[in-house]
Amino acid sequence: MEQFQSKTFGLQFRLEDFFPIYTMEDEKEFYNSIPIKKEFDDARAVLNEPRPQRGEQLKHQAFMMRFLSPHTPYDKMIAFHGLGSGKTALLTSVAEYAKSVKSGELSNNKVIILTRNPTLRKNMINEIVCVATAGKYEPPLRDPKTKDLLSKDTQRRRVEKAIGVEYEIMTFTMFVKEFYNKSNEQIRAEYSNRYILIDEAHNIKLQPNKRSKEDDDILGVQLRSRGISNYKEIHRFLHCVVGCKVLLLTATPMRDQPSEICNLLNLILPLDKQLDKKEFKNTFFDGNKFRDDMKDEFKSYIRNRISYIRSSTTDINIINEGVVDEGSKYTKTVLLDMDDHQDKKYKEAYKKDLGSSESLSSDIEVEDDEEEGGSGLWLNSRQASMFVPFDNKVKLNELIIKDKTNYKASDKLINYLKKNGDGFEPMLKQLKRCSIKYWLIVRDLYEYPRQKFFIYSSIVKGSGALLLGAILEVFGFEHAPNVKEVEGSTYCQTQGKDSLELPISKNENRMLVLTGSTLSASQLDNMVNNIFNNKKNVYGDYIRIIIGSHIIGEGVSFKHIRRIYVLTPGWNSASTEQAIARGIRYKSHEELKPDERKVSILRVCVQPVIEIGEEYGSIDSQMYKISEDKDIRIKQIERLMKESSVDCALNRSRNILPSDKPNTKECDYMDTCEYKCDLVDEKFYYSNWVGDRIVDTYNLYYAEKEINMVKLAVRKAFGYKFAFDFEELYNYIKDDIRNIPALVLARSLDSMIVNNDTVYNKYGIVNYLREDRNMFFLVDDPLETPVFTSYYYSKEPSPEKSIGSYETILQYFQYDKIEDIIDILIKNKDKEQILHNIFNNLSVEISQKFLELFYIAKVKKSGKNKELQDFIISKFSMFLKDINGNIISNVNPNNIRVLERGEWRDINEEQIEKLKSMKSNKVNELKNNPYRIYAVISNNYKDKKDLHKNLKLVEINEKKSYGGTSCSTTPYDIDTMVGVYYGIVKKVKELKNNLPYIGDKKYTLKDIKKLKRFEAMKKYIFENKYINELKSYINEVDDLKEFMKKISNDKEKKKVKKYIEKDNLDHDDIMTILKTVTDKKELVTLYTRYSEEEFIDYIEDKVEEEIDTLSEDVINVLGNMLDKKTAPEICGSLRDWFEKNNLFINEADLN
Repeated sequence: MEQFQSKTFGLQFRLEDFFPIYTMEDEKEFYNSIPIKKEFDDARAVLNEPRPQRGEQLKHQAFMMRFLSPHTPYDKMIAFHGLGSGKTALLTSVAEYAKSVKSGELSNNKVIILTRNPTLRKNMINEIVCVATAGKYEPPLRDPKTKDLLSKDTQRRRVEKAIGVEYEIMTFTMFVKEFYNKSNEQIRAEYSNRYILIDEAHNIKLQPNKRSKEDDDILGVQLRSRGISNYKEIHRFLHCVVGCKVLLLTATPMRDQPSEICNLLNLILPLDKQLDKKEFKNTFFDGNKFRDDMKDEFKSYIRNRISYIRSSTTDINIINEGVVDEGSKYTKTVLLDMDDHQDKKYKEAYKKDLGSSESLSSDIEVEDDEEEGGSGLWLNSRQASMFVPFDNKVKLNELIIKDKTNYKASDKLINYLKKNGDGFEPMLKQLKRCSIKYWLIVRDLYEYPRQKFFIYSSIVKGSGALLLGAILEVFGFEHAPNVKEVEGSTYCQTQGKDSLELPISKNENRMLVLTGSTLSASQLDNMVNNIFNNKKNVYGDYIRIIIGSHIIGEGVSFKHIRRIYVLTPGWNSASTEQAIARGIRYKSHEELKPDERKVSILRVCVQPVIEIGEEYGSIDSQMYKISEDKDIRIKQIERLMKESSVDCALNRSRNILPSDKPNTKECDYMDTCEYKCDLVDEKFYYSNWVGDRIVDTYNLYYAEKEINMVKLAVRKAFGYKFAFDFEELYNYIKDDIRNIPALVLARSLDSMIVNNDTVYNKYGIVNYLREDRNMFFLVDDPLETPVFTSYYYSKEPSPEKSIGSYETILQYFQYDKIEDIIDILIKNKDKEQILHNIFNNLSVEISQKFLELFYIAKVKKSGKNKELQDFIISKFSMFLKDINGNIISNVNPNNIRVLERGEWRDINEEQIEKLKSMKSNKVNELKNNPYRIYAVISNNYKDKKDLHKNLKLVEINEKKSYGGTSCSTTPYDIDTMVGVYYGIVKKVKELKNNLPYIGDKKYTLKDIKKLKRFEAMKKYIFENKYINELKSYINEVDDLKEFMKKISNDKEKKKVKKYIEKDNLDHDDIMTILKTVTDKKELVTLYTRYSEEEFIDYIEDKVEEEIDTLSEDVINVLGNMLDKKTAPEICGSLRDWFEKNNLFINEADLN
């Protein structure tokens, strides 16, 4: 590629530095080109990722956002992402990044997002407003004009309006209605150059639409009568538009048959490369096994078009209850024997189905209709497996009656259940006669109090979910009232805060029945997200039970679920797994205690009593067997998709886990869990692969972190000088920006100019950056023409110009008047803070003048404000040195001054050499101190609470040298403490004090056990049985120090929770725990199986010798500081310790 060199810049740029270069999908090296790009390699998936902040993404979400960005040539993708992995957040992140780029029509046109139903549409809007963005679309809490609180309805309307400017979010049916009668040419003209994002794309079916509730309002009878197919119309649409980027999301690309992959792929494959669904099985399968000789052929259709990430790994202990039944190979079920009455009625129903329904096999393809109680296939048996009438004269529809939005038990049902009395046991016995499944539910609800239940039934009417809700009401449970949303909170306010009162009273015996017959989309969202998932409802104090149907099968999340009951198996595994996944979500259990993060899954299966020669079977067992057989075939396709995914190498460490076991669902029912990624070098499987990352497009588009660093350095540079050419500026700041490429400097400068970023010049006045003929300079008026000579007026400011803040008026008065001005200011109660603000914003030239004037005034005992004199001399004391009786001031390192015979003058060469010698001696003294660590201290801070920000800790290391770590840099707060320990431990061990001190108080061994850090440590140690290994771990300070860098701030400390759940803890885990448990209240709640006496014995045997080595310094630093929670407290203590022990150097002395 051609290179050029700017005569002014003196720096070389390549032409490709300014143009995006991505490997095309049809090129041989496409797969290797992905992980070698820095923007993609940085998005490598990791295990147990912390929850991202609002407006940020998880790693795999960031990858897709960048892969399909307007910058790349990649335009079609199927995101095969596991349940609970954050597909909705991924989709909205892709959309929002595209809108932020503002790159031509693709970014300016509205994004089209398609969802299955109104509930998912509402969920999508919430994700955009409350997750993908940080306030962009969220309305204020109060009306800006009237200051009145906005009602929830008003907030919702404003959100819809704001979203409508950038998006078109519709259900499949709504969208088809928009264009079905338009020609291809009209579609192309109206919808081209868009982002088209389809959520749960597997739900777009080939067959004409069934009637649903939304059809009555949107599609209408006319379209249904025409046999309009959502799939065919959307397929036509996607092949008419041009210049679009299409993303299809799915966790279950196939549900019943492997050939369903054709439907999904054909939506994005060219028309001349469509897959034939009818011939798929004959072409690619030999019986139930995928043909080895056809794998490459199939991969030619999916290559470059698949992204894969498995379901989110969680800290939840998932327990699949039951046993593997005879008919299945892998699926555990809870087997229940029916009572004689139900058994008899079930067999009658089974016999009826046997003569009229399709034979049971894995070729069945059917979808339940939740509104009518399930599909007609084997419906009699399925209904009877749930509940049978107690009398031949009673029909199922006579057992419940409609009561507003819910259903309640009829008198016939109530009288039957209470026939032998209204006590719990007599009623439960009556229930068991008609339903062994509902008997189990009621029994367990009483056996597992304070645990939230999710009960799934694909059957709603008849013996399904509505009847179960009515039965539970007879047993003392009540339906949750359909309450309005909590007013007085913002649209996205995190629910569950202590300050928010829930609109219903406490009642742990309360249930929420979620079906298409009971709640609308907005009502479901309110009741689930605002009440059931509320932090105050962790143990079900307000609503404990969710009974759900297909309406919650996708897009709905339940938190804190402890027990999941699947009452009706699906005709495929996907429908069942989708339902189960509602209760096992990313971070869904983090508000429970660690030992409570367990979810029991019960796939309930009824067993009839089979006599010899009878044809009866368990419909539940047979359906699970059919689902499993289907899944085994489907998983063969999924394995090929995983191998060919574009992000296979990046996500491999998360997709293949050491805990995976062969011949399980997680390993695609195959003999090996390991698989290779297609067409990519295996070195890219690992994040530490050796080689240079390609940064061209990263520097062009994604270097926000580096740009922010560069901007700080640029502001600092222009605080000393008013103009630079590019090369001069780059060389001036390159040490501060850690060799960041010149291209990033160019982007940073451009951003500062375009956005009118403010820059303070050497006088402390607000200026703006401009460029003219390769010169970058400051101007004081952002609207004036950017001519290089304009910088003169910034360099020589006119006193008549308006001044922006009270501090800057100091620049325009004579120094002999400054005391009068400050006299007025210091009458304020925050006078010290105000003075710090004033002097921190002054240029070094002005600061030096102040110091000189006030120092002479103090020497001569003149001036009317002694307090001010003391403040200024103390403020700049670090810049003062005594050389042979003369005071040296280096406030301004470019103009060092000396006080001789009562006057300040420029320093001479001899004095400069002496000053350098003093500094050198001080540095050498520090580098040879026995603690092996010292501090660099500055007094320049804008707020007293920010004092800690001017403390850097420098560890003495013979192998390398660096400028120190700022104590204000959050990830290193605790590491600085460990660094101190590391530095002084050798000296400490020589002291061998028998007992430690805290302050001036001497502590005994029994006192030690009361300390918070040992109590927490005790509970952790005993819970995990690592008593005997503690001593060796404590001594490995280097390991401890390394790992504490990763978990030092409050947010990152939460990562430690995962170790409590791990079966096996390694060295690194223990090291992390021992330093972190000291400030984790959650861990203190762990119960120990050991007595206090046993712990004292342990202390005497194992810890006493460690305590003996702790001096007063160690206790003060590692003991007291561990009880401090904020950075100012921690770093303030460190600063005091270093100053007390004379282990510091002033920052000015390093210049």
